[in-house]
Amino acid sequence: MKKGSGEGRNSTPTSLPNAFRGIVKGRVQGVGYRVFAREAATRHRVGGWVRNLRDGTVEIYAEADEIILTEFLTDLYRGPIMGHVADIVLEWIVCEPSHQSFEILR
Repeated sequence: MKKGSGEGRNSTPTSLPNAFRGIVKGRVQGVGYRVFAREAATRHRVGGWVRNLRDGTVEIYAEADEIILTEFLTDLYRGPIMGHVADIVLEWIVCEPSHQSFEILR
């Protein structure tokens, strides 16, 4: 029996990822990637944030249903026309949603 798999009113039989943290690598700074990500998040109704990192990558935290997150990722891999996404290193997370909107952090 799985630890913490109680039968509470809000419990579900399985825990599916409903968030991810990702590091986007490639030509993703100075090309409008953060604005592109915010617009895609708005279209998909994804909450979270995006920010540039000092090493030239972009960090994204996103919350939504797993299927919506997968669709959002498709857009993130495409990126803005002037950018180039080489890779996105992902960490899938199961959590309580806490972001109602998607922000660009400075």
